[in-house]
Amino acid sequence: MRIVHYGLRSPAITALRTASLSVSGAAGVELFVQSVPNPGVFRELAPQAAMVVVDLQHLLIHDVVPLVKELLLLSPFTRVVVVNTLLTRAQEQTLLFELGKISVGELLDGDRCVQPGLWAYILEELTGMDALRDFFRVLRRLVPTDARAALLLDLARHAQAASVKQLVLRFYPDDTASDVTKRHKLWNRCNELGLASPEEVLDALRLLLLKTLLDQGRWSTERIAIYLGHGTTKNLTRSCRTRYGLGVAAIKKLSLNNIELAVGAVFWDGQGLAIRPNQDVPFPNQDVL
Repeated sequence: MRIVHYGLRSPAITALRTASLSVSGAAGVELFVQSVPNPGVFRELAPQAAMVVVDLQHLLIHDVVPLVKELLLLSPFTRVVVVNTLLTRAQEQTLLFELGKISVGELLDGDRCVQPGLWAYILEELTGMDALRDFFRVLRRLVPTDARAALLLDLARHAQAASVKQLVLRFYPDDTASDVTKRHKLWNRCNELGLASPEEVLDALRLLLLKTLLDQGRWSTERIAIYLGHGTTKNLTRSCRTRYGLGVAAIKKLSLNNIELAVGAVFWDGQGLAIRPNQDVPFPNQDVL
């Protein structure tokens, strides 16, 4: 995924590159950050970019506006970020307002543009990592308000693991015990808290994650399959049919409420995961949430 910047001040370039490294690792998407030296190279590379950043500290707004207009005609879905500077002339202010009217994504000031955290937030949205925030937002509504919550939320951070064997390797990274011992350790912890087996809990977490990613719509089914450890859409569909009795398309058609009911029953009542497409009765403890 290409990120093009033009005229960007040096501290902001450092912040953008720092953010791109952290986000690309988390998203599993390569972010290629590239500087362009002049309008000619901008016209060549910007239409191929997912996001373009221009900095009014080093560029004249009179030159930027036609470049951005031309870019958005060629590539209307490219995200455009403008780093602002002090503009004193009325004509410049008018042109700045015009940038807002042609769907510039963000208008950043000089202080904010040097913060890696801000760039990380923008890039996470661009790569679809905000879908994972939606997953945790929904999940927090479903977990019990007792000691089970901490374990479930910790396990959810590794929900992309395709099996409990992979899960315990990530969950106990510094534990030198055998895989079997680690699985038994997690099983005991779930049992002590009155949760279903680690297999049932992982299936429930992955179902909710899958549904959230499908509903959010930023990720292709192929990317979801890779993220969830299946490699291909075909393998993901086969796994869903085995685990849930439904294919990916059927899960996408189900309401989120149906998924929440099934997942909530696993978390609250220690039940196995059962999806009932026509169910519209809340699970017993839902009104406690």
